[in-house]
Amino acid sequence: MRFLVDANLSPRLISLLVEAGHEATHVFDLGLGQASDEIMMARAHAEQRVVVTADTDFVTMLALTGASLPSVVLVPGDRPTDAPAGVASHGERGPARS
Repeated sequence: MRFLVDANLSPRLISLLVEAGHEATHVFDLGLGQASDEIMMARAHAEQRVVVTADTDFVTMLALTGASLPSVVLVPGDRPTDAPAGVASHGERGPARS
């Protein structure tokens, strides 16, 4: 699978996905760290990537538009300090988008 990891999750998640045999890119690596959700969704759709995010706005956008792509993996809730490896709090890398 091909994944696009949102700014609200740690770039460390990339290595976990790659080690599991997937292709993964973080929005920061594409210069999209401050991009709108709509731009990120369009990029994921164009590149046939699954969005990985903690932002429920992506799920809402799919529901409101009736779109079936791109797929979204929602990582629930805020990440506490004891979060699993690869998942960060919103403040770990740059400002969070909503």
